[in-house]
Amino acid sequence: LSPAERRLVKGWILNKFRGDARLLTPGIRELERRTGKPCLGVIPFLDHGLDEEDSLGLEGRVETGSGPVVAVLKLPHIANWTDLQALERDGARVRYVTGPEGLKGADAIVLPGSKNTLADLAWIRKRRMDRPLQAFAISGGTVVGICGGFQILGRSLSDPEGSDGGKPARSKGLGLLPVRTVFSASKTTLRVRAFPDGLRFAGKGEIPGYEIHAGQTSRIGDGRPAFRIRRPDGTEVEDGAVNPRGNVWGTYLHGLFDAPAFRRGFLQGLGWKTPRKRGPDPMDRWADHVAKHLDLKRIDRAVHAPR
Repeated sequence: LSPAERRLVKGWILNKFRGDARLLTPGIRELERRTGKPCLGVIPFLDHGLDEEDSLGLEGRVETGSGPVVAVLKLPHIANWTDLQALERDGARVRYVTGPEGLKGADAIVLPGSKNTLADLAWIRKRRMDRPLQAFAISGGTVVGICGGFQILGRSLSDPEGSDGGKPARSKGLGLLPVRTVFSASKTTLRVRAFPDGLRFAGKGEIPGYEIHAGQTSRIGDGRPAFRIRRPDGTEVEDGAVNPRGNVWGTYLHGLFDAPAFRRGFLQGLGWKTPRKRGPDPMDRWADHVAKHLDLKRIDRAVHAPR
C-alpha cells in the first residue's frame, strides 16, 4: 500500500479462527508492532448459513429436508440460484438436477436465472429434460421460472443484437407460458417492491426484491401477470406471467422466496402442512457473532474520526 493508503487503514481483524484465541496473543502483539495498527478483534469460525456468493457453492450440495421436493435445473450458466436457499430453511427438499431422472418425484420444478439464456435452453434440450418438464406441467405440476428461467418457459426468444450469446440468434422456448422475449444490450437493475397479482397462493402482501436482467418479455394471448412491481421512481409495471391453469408462472423478480408469507404460501400450495420452525435469520446470527468479538466502540471512533 502507498503511504496515503496506509493512513486510511485504522486496524485489522482476524477471521475464521479455530481454537483458543488466548494462544494468539504473542502473534497479535507482533503484528501490531509491525503494522502500527491495532487488532480490532478475533472472530471465531462460524457455520453461518449465509447465502452462497456464486455457483461454486453448489458443488457437493446434497438434498436435505423432509418437505416437498423442489427440483431446480442446475443450468451451466446458472445465476442468482440463492433465490431458492430460503426454501431449504423451511424444510423443502431442494434438489439440483442435470438430467430427466432428477425430475422424477418432484412436487415442483424451478428454472432459475441464467447468464446465457439461449445456451442454457439448448442444454435443457440436449439433456432431454424439455419433454418431461412439459409433460409435468401439462399434468398439473407446478413449474416456476425466475428471470432467465422465465424467458425459457416462453414461446420464443430472439437475440437480434447478439447481446445474450455473442451472436444474433433466435429459438423457440418451452412454450409453457404465453410470452415472448427480445434481448437487447441494455440491462435492468433495480431494487423494487412487488405485489402478487395472478398467484392464488400468494396473498396480497408486499415482497421486496430486485430485478437484474437483459431484454424485455411481453405477454401474448391469454397470459396474465404474476406481479405488480413498484419501482423506485413510484411507477408501477406488470411483471411475469401465469398460465390459465395457474400451475406455471414466471417472473423477473429475484428474492421473492425470502419473503416468509410468500414462501410459506408456495410450500403449502405443494401440500406442505408442517413447515420446519425456522431458526434465527442467518444475517442476524452472523451480525450478533461479529459484534460479540469485535471492539465496536473503537471501530465507531475510527469511522467518525476527522481525517
